[in-house]
Amino acid sequence: MKHKLFTLSIIFLLFAGLISINAQPKKATKDGPKRLIEQLQLTDAQQAKFDQYQYENQKQLIELKAEIQKNRLEIKHLMDSEKLDETKIMDLVKANGNLENTIKESRVKMMLNIYNILDDSQKDIWKDHIKHFGDRGPGMMTGKKPMMGNRFPGIDRMRSPMQRAPEPDTN
Repeated sequence: MKHKLFTLSIIFLLFAGLISINAQPKKATKDGPKRLIEQLQLTDAQQAKFDQYQYENQKQLIELKAEIQKNRLEIKHLMDSEKLDETKIMDLVKANGNLENTIKESRVKMMLNIYNILDDSQKDIWKDHIKHFGDRGPGMMTGKKPMMGNRFPGIDRMRSPMQRAPEPDTN
């Protein structure tokens, strides 16, 4: 009897494990851009331009994202200070918004530059690939999904001390 119960519980656990594995969402692969490039069948000259546009865009993205990270760090530092400097905080938030817009514009400009080097049949493939660009959001060319969650960790510290929940007593 114990043996049957043990065997049934093992089978149940295996079955439950298989169901949970199949129920998990599939992760985005980075094959999308590679597959697109294969479909486009770029000439050597087109491939060189494509690579150049991607390189320039990635280089600019690194600089812009680094600036955003510095601003976020500064915002966090300002939030932790005794007296909040609302003007500085809001200026940094606005600066990050402008930098994020610049990132989006840079990606669109890269896509348009690539489109302009394609022949008519390649343009049809390209259009089909990017027709849902607005639906996909940021990271369309990199296969990344938009970040979720609080973009400004520590933003809850902006509340006045009267609005904050009391911190636990560690004594």
